Amino acid sequence: MAVYTPITNAELDRALFRFGLSLQGQPCGASEGIENTTYFLSASAVSGEAGEFVLTILENTSPAQMQYSAALCSHLAMGGLPVPAPLKDPAGHFSFSLSGKPALLFPRASGAHPRDIGQTHCQIMGDFLARAHQCAESFTGLLKNTRGLEWMIDAGKALQPFLSAEDLALLQQQIARYQTLVTADPALSGGAIPTGAIHGDLFTDNSLFVDGRLSGVIDFYNACTDWLLLDVAIAVNDWCVQPGRAALDPDLTRSFLNAYHQVRPFSPSEHQHWQGILCIAATRFWVSRLLGHCVPEMLGGAVHTKNPAEYRSRLVRHLESVPPLPCE
Repeated sequence: MAVYTPITNAELDRALFRFGLSLQGQPCGASEGIENTTYFLSASAVSGEAGEFVLTILENTSPAQMQYSAALCSHLAMGGLPVPAPLKDPAGHFSFSLSGKPALLFPRASGAHPRDIGQTHCQIMGDFLARAHQCAESFTGLLKNTRGLEWMIDAGKALQPFLSAEDLALLQQQIARYQTLVTADPALSGGAIPTGAIHGDLFTDNSLFVDGRLSGVIDFYNACTDWLLLDVAIAVNDWCVQPGRAALDPDLTRSFLNAYHQVRPFSPSEHQHWQGILCIAATRFWVSRLLGHCVPEMLGGAVHTKNPAEYRSRLVRHLESVPPLPCE
């Protein structure tokens, strides 16, 4: 269960009071999650109207990351996208403290994580991501990607004693690719790679569907300012791979990318560097999962880890070939 910080009903009720809410019943710890503590709860307003909410206690998130993520969710929600916006207290603050840690309270979106991912799911998510990127063009927040190049370099050094010679060479190759791309970005042929606010972790378990309709996109705690194409690559690496396979499924990938391209066409520089950024995205999750197994303190300690071999296999397959971005 993804509950690292236990709380009492009394302290939760005191926290809810600042939002004009009163706890009803017993909060329930979420059974899924990786890095933060999540509770589902019911609460009623002074008017007597009841609602369902999600409480997130941020275990290893910086104040800057928390404010950026909360503000981005609010911005996207105001833009009409299915993103739950965190509640604000009367003073206009998103965050509050529980057990000495920052916390956010959201209305609970209906739906469940999708299973048996098909082309329609991928089409819906490609369309959503493009619209989110478009909407965020007017978002003024800026936040460096804390799991970007510098983090990967440091992670590579920390992981060196735990890697085989083959894996170390593979990781160093991808770090060098990342370094070259970051250094060359302003002078890329076709212009710099478009940047903006990205979700940074748009996996299937960060989406909710009701009767085939996208009802919510959640967990923006890796949101940052980076290449928009990196956000696409992170999502495609999860949504467009069949269980037990390493290669991208051509039909799922085509559905996702075509839907995205119809809303925000890919630029020449994105076409040029698609394979490289797809490899960087796969490396990022291979590395974070390796850290979770070998050097958990680099992730803050409180984290549930998944199998790193999955993303290593994905990376190796991407190095051979990847489906192209749509051109028209």
